[in-house]
Amino acid sequence: MVSDKQLAANRRNALKSTGPRTLRGKAITRFNAISHGIYAEQECLPNENPEQLRALADSYLERWDPALDEERYMVDKLIRCDWMTRRFQRIEVSLWTHLRCQESYHFHQDRYKAAPN
Repeated sequence: MVSDKQLAANRRNALKSTGPRTLRGKAITRFNAISHGIYAEQECLPNENPEQLRALADSYLERWDPALDEERYMVDKLIRCDWMTRRFQRIEVSLWTHLRCQESYHFHQDRYKAAPN
């Protein structure tokens, strides 16, 4: 349990930390917590094209033409799952590329070390 004195100190400190104040600062820090996109609150990450998502959604909506709320829910799930699958495929490629580069670096680094005298 926090004492009244500590609670008052916490409140005073919170007043000092207000986060970014300018539009530029807010834009920069907007995606600070995103490292991979799995828990992104935005539908599109900065490196993704919102028009591609819109085209994907339009394609599903045209194909299934949901009339009921339940149908719309299912089509929305299809769109989301498809979009996330595409995102995870890009993440997987990036991960494997990164790991291969590291392996190659360490292999060549070990291979060309100077021989002990």
